[in-house]
Amino acid sequence: MIITEEDVAHLDVGAIDRYVGAQMAGSYNFYIGNSFVLLPQFGCIEDEVAKEILQQHMKHTGHTVFGVNTRAILLGGGNIHCITQQEPSGCL
Repeated sequence: MIITEEDVAHLDVGAIDRYVGAQMAGSYNFYIGNSFVLLPQFGCIEDEVAKEILQQHMKHTGHTVFGVNTRAILLGGGNIHCITQQEPSGCL
């Protein structure tokens, strides 16, 4: 992903430094739920190709693939994989 003027215009002061024209490694790491899959989307032509490929692989499971625009999450330093990690509930 190439960072745009629009991307940096929405960042808060003190956020991770992001510069127009810089590259970021956006990957299609997805999250599988009970009957759905969340697939990162970045606003590029490859998004639809990735969604079609994943839906083809998941069709036998009954899962529906949903594309989710995650540019903002990526600008913050993570993606779907990062924000869906387990957190301990306390003492066992």
